[in-house]
Amino acid sequence: MSRTILITGAGRGIGRALAEHYLDKGETVLATARDTGDLADLVERGAEAFELEVTDQNQIDRLAADLGDRPIDVLINNAGVIGGKGPQTLSNLNQDDWAETMRINVFAPFRITEALVGNITASAGKTVAIISSRMGSIDQNASSEKIVYRTSKAAVNQVAKALHNGLHSQGVKVVPLHPGWVATDMGGPGAAVTPEDSARGLAGVIDNLRQDQSGRFWDYQGQELPW
Repeated sequence: MSRTILITGAGRGIGRALAEHYLDKGETVLATARDTGDLADLVERGAEAFELEVTDQNQIDRLAADLGDRPIDVLINNAGVIGGKGPQTLSNLNQDDWAETMRINVFAPFRITEALVGNITASAGKTVAIISSRMGSIDQNASSEKIVYRTSKAAVNQVAKALHNGLHSQGVKVVPLHPGWVATDMGGPGAAVTPEDSARGLAGVIDNLRQDQSGRFWDYQGQELPW
């Protein structure tokens, strides 16, 4: 019996690669994007498309209403942004970009999970994954650059930990995941990991996640990362 996998930001990059991976495995894929036209080829392969601007609470509520009480085995909060152009340093940081990045990278995964928690707990899989980044690790930060992006990923790691604390008693597993440095629009063409390899690794971690691994920080190769 196939599982139901909901992936935000499935129109491109890692989200698209994850959707393709799970479709290849015969899973039921619910794909979201700001423009469902970006999902047309996934729909042709059997995915279901949902319009979702992740910062729009009305659209989050509409998604929840459209899904009703339908169980979701795996929710992958993938949609995210790098946080504006430039080095994002002490003397070169746009606070409007910072606020918008927090809305997309931090508030949205919380609100989407909150809206769909009934669907998640009704499933057999009971898994929530948040695509984070090793750049959110405070322990591993030796740079003064990318402050906007780093702080958003450190914050969403706290969101994942808090969701774990609130949901583990119901059997829900919640993890933030580092996808690697991936050759996407965000990661750039010089990145070391293809979207397909990242998606394959992420799915392997998600699919084999044990309850005692919930609330911890993992990379796409299954290695635990420091906070």
